[in-house]
Amino acid sequence: MTQSWPCLLADLPAVPMTIRTLPSDFQVTEIPAYEPSGEGDHIYITVQKTGVSTQEAIQRLARGLGTIPSLFGYAGMKDARAVAVQTLSVEHLDPDRISGFEDDAIRILSVSRHRNKIKVGHLKGNHFVIKLRQLDPALIPVLRQGLERLAARGVPNYFGSQRFGMRGDGWEIGRALVREDYERAACFMAGNPGPFDSGRILQARELFMQGRYREAAPLWPSGMSYCGILCRLMDGKPGNFRRGVRSLDKKILKFFIAAFQAKLFNEMLARRLSKFDQVQAGDWAVKHETGGLFKVEDEAAENIRAARFEISAAVPLFGRKARLSEKESSRLEEEVLAEHGVQRSDFQRDGILAADGDQRPLRFKLEAVSCHAGSDAEGDYFELQARLPAGCYMTALLREIAKEKLQEIQSSARSAVPPLTQG
Repeated sequence: MTQSWPCLLADLPAVPMTIRTLPSDFQVTEIPAYEPSGEGDHIYITVQKTGVSTQEAIQRLARGLGTIPSLFGYAGMKDARAVAVQTLSVEHLDPDRISGFEDDAIRILSVSRHRNKIKVGHLKGNHFVIKLRQLDPALIPVLRQGLERLAARGVPNYFGSQRFGMRGDGWEIGRALVREDYERAACFMAGNPGPFDSGRILQARELFMQGRYREAAPLWPSGMSYCGILCRLMDGKPGNFRRGVRSLDKKILKFFIAAFQAKLFNEMLARRLSKFDQVQAGDWAVKHETGGLFKVEDEAAENIRAARFEISAAVPLFGRKARLSEKESSRLEEEVLAEHGVQRSDFQRDGILAADGDQRPLRFKLEAVSCHAGSDAEGDYFELQARLPAGCYMTALLREIAKEKLQEIQSSARSAVPPLTQG
């Protein structure tokens, strides 16, 4: 159920490769937006985590330090299938207690203080070190050529497949929520068995579709506990899908609405891909240096700046904070919305289905790129290093090179719920 988006480098042959053979093959280090001051009520903990998600790391830290997960802050979600260095904040905790923390998947690198909690987006970007395996040495020149072209024009800023969940249908749940079709949302969450399902999860989905909610509830794994909760809610009020769905944690609902926002963004990017490094009158454009937004009036003048990679067109993640485009840009946005049976106003509700919205650039800069061949106990590899802005996906870059022949080694640690952000 994954979506195949058009590639900018479609004219280059695919370079087949495998990533994430080992967690250490995919390393990511946050580049913070600021350094802790050393003073304040918030403890900043820089950790190195291996094989666990950000949320799982927070759960383990909370248990080990005798506090609660809600007191932690983070700048971005990091995949479980990686070695990730990131900084977390926590309130009301004696830093001396942290020195005794032990966990086989989490290593404490540093502890400091600051005046505020870390919030999503509080980072400049991420530095990646990726080992590409099963790569034909004869295709290395193609890989290098692709990287050079992406560095010059930018990388299409697609949301990665992880934003849409393990089955690739997280956006379907989000669309159903935005349309307030609660039965459809519930069935995609906990029913509708498909080819990606097996074992207890497949059994649970089949039971849900049969209305046997009580039997389905205990079959769900901890990583999909919201499905078990939904089953128990439905067992109490069979047929009341609205009550069941709206009783779930609002963070879960926001995950899926965010997936639908991402789906719409990817579709708009795909339709503008041939000129994704240009702006047009009526666009909102982002200044890469400052992040500021402005409306494009003089198309010719602004495209000189776009050619210098000073600015890029930014299209909406629909919601209350999304800007209204004009002219051709607006027509494209309305066309994509209409194809999914929704309107802008559907993303501007209050309450648990509220969507904040934003503008997202159509491309991102590829910086500090280097690559070289190597070998280890797993065999030969080609190591790629690069720095990406916050919120951008390394898999979007790798997919341009490998096309449909990018293989990711799957892991049971992978969550069925997509990350709300990719820090």
